Amino acid sequence: MDALPQKQETGLMLFLEMLLFVGSTLWSIVALSNNPYFFSDAFMKWLCELMGILQNWQTLISSLAAIGVAYLTFRFSIEKFRSEKWWSMKLEAYQRITEALNHSKIFTQTYLNKALDGRQSSDDQDKELNTLVKNARQEIYRAVDLGTFIIAKEALDRLRIYLQEISKNMSEAKKIAKNREAETDLIPYMKKDITMIKDCIKDLTRIAEKDLGKRI
Repeated sequence: MDALPQKQETGLMLFLEMLLFVGSTLWSIVALSNNPYFFSDAFMKWLCELMGILQNWQTLISSLAAIGVAYLTFRFSIEKFRSEKWWSMKLEAYQRITEALNHSKIFTQTYLNKALDGRQSSDDQDKELNTLVKNARQEIYRAVDLGTFIIAKEALDRLRIYLQEISKNMSEAKKIAKNREAETDLIPYMKKDITMIKDCIKDLTRIAEKDLGKRI
């Protein structure tokens, strides 16, 4: 994009050089007018007027060329800024989604480790983890609600699949929790939950690299 203003400037300079060549040629003809028999007075008057007009046009065209190049440079600078700003917004969106998925994984992994070790968590820890996973889910749903406004359609479709898988797994886990009191009965569902999160993060990383031009 930066090369376009230079191309415009080169074209204008070539045009100006052509005008200068024509002008110098006419001045050469004027120089021949030292011979009083070479041109008539009327022709010489017309030729001088023409040279004056050409000189005025040369100044005008030079000014217009400078304005045109400045405008094109400004325009392409704005487009470049917008493109970079949009890229940064997309990158931030992918980062926030990945962070939310990681927080969801931390939530499930913590309870999985407690179930495997037979430990109980404190009320404060449960509150902290619940807040963590709640914010994570809100961020993921927010990304889905925004749709393809920022992230790629492929990423949006992958998030929707993830939410469907998580919702189904959670529903099955709740059924088990109602019928059994042992937390170890939920271990297979928690492991499955973590696997789905890891797969989603892996797929989103691949999609983000393609969407962002592998600049991350």
